[in-house]
Amino acid sequence: MRKKIAVILLVSCFLAIGSIAQTTLSDSNPTEITQDKKVKGFFFITPIYQYSYFDNIELESNTNYYTMPEGNSSDVFSEEDISEYNNQFGTSYNSSMLGLKIGYQVLDGLGISAYAGINHFDFESWKTEDNEQSLVTEYPSLTMGVYVDYEIKVNSFLSALTFLSYNYTTTSSVLVENKFSENVATSKIKTNSWEANIAMVYRAGKFLPYAGVGFAQCFLNTVIQEEIQFTDEDGQPFTEKIEFDSHFKGQAFYGLIGMEYLFNKNFSVYTRVAFPNPARLSLGIKFII
Repeated sequence: MRKKIAVILLVSCFLAIGSIAQTTLSDSNPTEITQDKKVKGFFFITPIYQYSYFDNIELESNTNYYTMPEGNSSDVFSEEDISEYNNQFGTSYNSSMLGLKIGYQVLDGLGISAYAGINHFDFESWKTEDNEQSLVTEYPSLTMGVYVDYEIKVNSFLSALTFLSYNYTTTSSVLVENKFSENVATSKIKTNSWEANIAMVYRAGKFLPYAGVGFAQCFLNTVIQEEIQFTDEDGQPFTEKIEFDSHFKGQAFYGLIGMEYLFNKNFSVYTRVAFPNPARLSLGIKFII
């Protein structure tokens, strides 16, 4: 984990110093509206990219549903079962997203945006030193989000920015890799997350360095169905089905640093790093239209 954070910080600093035009993600760049053109009523468009790793996710609930010849039944994890899982097993989520964001400057300092993109992810649960279960995207999944940011200008060089975002990702086709069973028939996952950030932005010519803190909370629901073919007592073929419906939750406070470079009032590039959990690298190019 420390190696991942170190690599992310190194890449971010290199991009910031070199002012390289790259891309960012759903949770937006806190300095996106800190530019010369700060009047209301303009649109902006931003190609975005983000890599994110969220660790220390915990199991909230789990229900197993059984379809058998003798009838249907279910088994719900008790609080003791959930506590045992969270104490003995690890859970993490990493994703790589590429998308396009479109926003509108409603008022001076107030902007609203929405984005859509494709996401590749790997959700790992039941992690121990010897084993883990992974749910990996077989095809790119759809991710969408909305956010609102508001900037308060302190003086000609310093500004404060608050930011709220919501993200939704869903897919019904994921690969399941584990040592528990080879009978997986279907699997799907969906995630919901929201974040709140506050940052201080300092203007140094065309460079806008910033730093702040944030809070992230994500909710994940995985559904895995296994099918086993066998013959019942009457010699008739039957398919036994077992569905594992699990809900997970992760939440954490984190720090953030970043840099934006303004080529002119209509074009800028930026990079941002969040740490330690979630560990995240965001890149972006912004065009005001």
